[in-house]
Amino acid sequence: MMASKSALKPRGLHTVLGSSKVILTNAILNGNWEEVTLYSSSVVKAEIIIGRIKKLHKTLKIKGDFPNIKYIEIPNLDENKSIFEMFIDLNQTLINQPKAGTEDVLLFNGTVPHLIQMIKSLNFQSVLVLEDGELKIKGLFDESWEMLSLTVSNYLILHGLTYFAPKKTFLTEDGEEICCPYLEKITRESSDYGKIRFYWSPLPSSGQRKSFMLSIEKLRKYLGTQAMKHTIKDELMDKWLKNIELPENWGEEE
Repeated sequence: MMASKSALKPRGLHTVLGSSKVILTNAILNGNWEEVTLYSSSVVKAEIIIGRIKKLHKTLKIKGDFPNIKYIEIPNLDENKSIFEMFIDLNQTLINQPKAGTEDVLLFNGTVPHLIQMIKSLNFQSVLVLEDGELKIKGLFDESWEMLSLTVSNYLILHGLTYFAPKKTFLTEDGEEICCPYLEKITRESSDYGKIRFYWSPLPSSGQRKSFMLSIEKLRKYLGTQAMKHTIKDELMDKWLKNIELPENWGEEE
């Protein structure tokens, strides 16, 4: 840990509930914060994610107490609204919040419009960013720490999933089973924080492809597209996984 620029220590972390739960987890568990303020369009969703991070706090035996969590509900980034309209809605929420103090740090983990408006409305002087494999505070402090060495199991817990390798089945927090008979293995992307890689068997028939697509759609509800990378020796499915539109007629059962 580097020496800070001043006698003050960063104590409060503020962040929008963004797409990277891995970065959020590392920021919360490594920073020794007194309080974390989480801005989200759904407090319920935010509480669920914090519950998962608390599980990892115990599993990884992180030193120190888990910080106090404060939730602030903000407008959702609605695709039907312009950026200007989103700024206005967000500002209406933030205008009633106290300005950031010198010991407060903003995590760069939301959309750019959210972050710009938060800095403008709350006057943050320090931001926390992921740079060269480390979380670094830019601004009033000069501190950094390495990302936690999370396992595949840790990644899945953060997204509400447990994987049973012998059965090639994922179990959700709601008890739903997602069967993936064509999954060979899952690895952590060491060079790309926040992502895991799925290795899939070849899919010779259209029936297998359809089953595979259903499995992927279910997994994406929990993992999103940001946390998943894939390796598959099937050109058609590889294109689909990269969000290339499938042809209208891609084959009947073989």
